[in-house]
Amino acid sequence: MSTTPNLTRRALGALSATLAAAPALAQQRAIPALPAGNAFATTGAPPATRREVHSTRVLRAETATPANFAPFGTLLTTAGRPRLPINTYGPTLDLFREGLETDQPIEWFIVEGRPRGTGVLFLERHQQLGQAFIPLAGQGFLTVVAAPDAPEEDGLPAPQTLRAFWVPGDTPIQLHRGTWHENPMPVADGTRLLVTSHANITLAHQQSPDPRLRGLPLDLERRWYRHAGWDISVAA
Repeated sequence: MSTTPNLTRRALGALSATLAAAPALAQQRAIPALPAGNAFATTGAPPATRREVHSTRVLRAETATPANFAPFGTLLTTAGRPRLPINTYGPTLDLFREGLETDQPIEWFIVEGRPRGTGVLFLERHQQLGQAFIPLAGQGFLTVVAAPDAPEEDGLPAPQTLRAFWVPGDTPIQLHRGTWHENPMPVADGTRLLVTSHANITLAHQQSPDPRLRGLPLDLERRWYRHAGWDISVAA
């Protein structure tokens, strides 16, 4: 996927809006009211594989912090990081280094999302990339994750190991390689994210969903909860 000038302008425009909204972002650190129920979009889901619901689980969302999110990834913040000795503009500009874990050339998704409920349809993971999710325009989102080494039950990361986090609109995150995750769950219209990807992930996402997908050559491994009979949702 090539980055077009138009997409680049949109990304930069959204980033400018994020900076402009910075004074109000502190209000978003608390978990907001979540969409009612556990409904979710099922477009493109595997058609003939869904079982009757036999188990339910409600995940209580917690605001992501460096400590509680550490088993799954990092918060891209300046807290605790040494300032680089770059002083081109004196004390008016501070720079901090953050690594990007990838084996492949990076692509960007510009994601525009709307609330779809808080049901967990599947978890997926990538081994060639520590995927980053960068909120734009100050909109936070929910994420559901399981550790890369989470034990499995019936071919799924064990449901009791799943965690739900509220990621505030001023807090980009980067997952560890292999961290299981649902796609970001927006809680407001107009939620926009900048997401790292690479060509094999992008290609895999365009394939027909299949609960048997074990697409490691495409760097996408996906496990379906809803179609295995699990009804998992997030609550505040």
